[in-house]
Amino acid sequence: MTQSFETVPYLNVFLSSPGDVPEERAIARRIMNRLPNRPIFKGKVALNIIAWDDPAGGTAMPASLTPQEAIKRGLPQPSDCNIMIVILYSRIGTPLTDSDGKRYESGTHWELMDALGSRKTRTYIYRRTAEPDLGTIGSPDFFHNVSQYQRLQEFFKSEIFVKDGQNMRPYSAYKTPAEFEALFEFNFEQIVSE
Repeated sequence: MTQSFETVPYLNVFLSSPGDVPEERAIARRIMNRLPNRPIFKGKVALNIIAWDDPAGGTAMPASLTPQEAIKRGLPQPSDCNIMIVILYSRIGTPLTDSDGKRYESGTHWELMDALGSRKTRTYIYRRTAEPDLGTIGSPDFFHNVSQYQRLQEFFKSEIFVKDGQNMRPYSAYKTPAEFEALFEFNFEQIVSE
């Protein structure tokens, strides 16, 4: 007897964040990697996770390019993906001026705007709301950490999220990486099901 195989839908998932949420990034990759093997999804979906820090599938970072330019050249763009996951906590990242001269708060900001500009990309934003440890006044990174946190707070007050007193874009809030894991596992199953 011959077994027939149906074409399995292949979903590209872009994972975006500054470098301050490595635990959440690892959790998200773990959940995404195991989802296609769960009985409800087995043989029905395949995922390609696109992440700059993926040890099995990141991108080379030539010294002649900015990190964001290397990511843009070496990985699919968020607007080419089916799903975009953004995770934010205590920083927004390094300011970026795109090749067209437009300024962004960071590569994460650029990636978010690229995804939001695509009709095919469904974008989901997660924000850790616990107070971050910014260090003490005497620590070498204190003022940088404070500046990053202030820039992130302003980012969430920008027209991307709030306009004329109205919430423009929702995000999922959580306090700890453990809360993120429970929330993301539930949400991601629903996202892929849709």
